[in-house]
Amino acid sequence: MIPAAIFWSIWNERNRRCFDGISTTYQSLKAKCLVFLYSWVYLSPLDSPD
Repeated sequence: MIPAAIFWSIWNERNRRCFDGISTTYQSLKAKCLVFLYSWVYLSPLDSPD
């Protein structure tokens, strides 16, 4: 899940910069990545076969 969270965060930042003209700091991007990762882990079932 870690690579997916990193790629998702970078993709969202890319879209924000391209389409909205808004950029965030590196620290904010890192924090968003950790939030995505935490929320995905928290929401995934514990007995998942994956």
